[in-house]
Amino acid sequence: MNKKESEKINQKQLNINFYIAIVSFLSFLVGLLFGYILFNKTPQVGEEVKIVPHKIIENSSNIYFHKSMNNSLNSSIVGEEYPKEDKNISKLITPSPKKIKSPRLVIILDDVSHPWQLKAIKSLPFKVTPSIFPPSQMNMNTPKLAIGLKHYLIHLPLESGSMQMNKFYKTLFVRDSASKIMQRVKEIRRLFPTAHYVNNHTGSVFTSNYKAMYQLFGDLKKEGFVFIDSRTTNKTVVPKVAKAYHRPYISRDVFLDNVQEPKAIIKQLKEAIEIAKKRGYAIAIGHPHPATLKALNEAKPLLKGVKPIYFDEFYRSEYGK
Repeated sequence: MNKKESEKINQKQLNINFYIAIVSFLSFLVGLLFGYILFNKTPQVGEEVKIVPHKIIENSSNIYFHKSMNNSLNSSIVGEEYPKEDKNISKLITPSPKKIKSPRLVIILDDVSHPWQLKAIKSLPFKVTPSIFPPSQMNMNTPKLAIGLKHYLIHLPLESGSMQMNKFYKTLFVRDSASKIMQRVKEIRRLFPTAHYVNNHTGSVFTSNYKAMYQLFGDLKKEGFVFIDSRTTNKTVVPKVAKAYHRPYISRDVFLDNVQEPKAIIKQLKEAIEIAKKRGYAIAIGHPHPATLKALNEAKPLLKGVKPIYFDEFYRSEYGK
């Protein structure tokens, strides 16, 4: 074999190696893309996503959230924001000048995504109102939970200060267009035709933005919804927005389970009861955590002197609608 023929063979081998490398690289990219699609696909209505047990994490922004142990986006984000203003809030409540005959207590449990949570709430020894997530990573079948249900809210995810929680399915952002916000509200109406009340899931950023909140509040009003401010920030602009629409401002007074221990939850419940006795009513928000359910199951003796009622019962008695 002469030198020229040898060079041709070497060049041919180099070309083959080059093509093999290109094909291997492309196969690697296709594999990555397929894996991404497989593990990060958007859940579809009718598909219930399986989740693993959760643990509680607290970050530096005073935001608590659940994070699944497998770090999968499809089952990762549920949580709430707890503003620092909530210490001894009962001292800030102005006593009612009227004689209060029957103080009313509204307890709302947010983050309801599964039948077992709804069943646990219904089994509590007094009236508690569930707030149901729209379809999400947790369960795309949540509208089924509302079928035949008389007393409930919709727990609408709004932009928070946490990038992690903002991954929640169809969270509304302050940057969203008026059209997108309107379409989201129309979708909620279509999914929950019997719903009348909406409170925010997280939402410290959204509820402190006047333009975004004005748009959302107006769209909710057009679709027959009443907005309840979960008050996840002391910078909320919802009071100003409600006033602009000539609607009452309604917000929670106490978060029950920012510390998920029965004793701490009972302490917060007592705070809500004290507010109810001073003002005539109080609205407390919690979540269907095991500690919260345990505390509420044992709390009936504490409620002497206050009347637990569903949120819609409170709204009709307070505003005649």
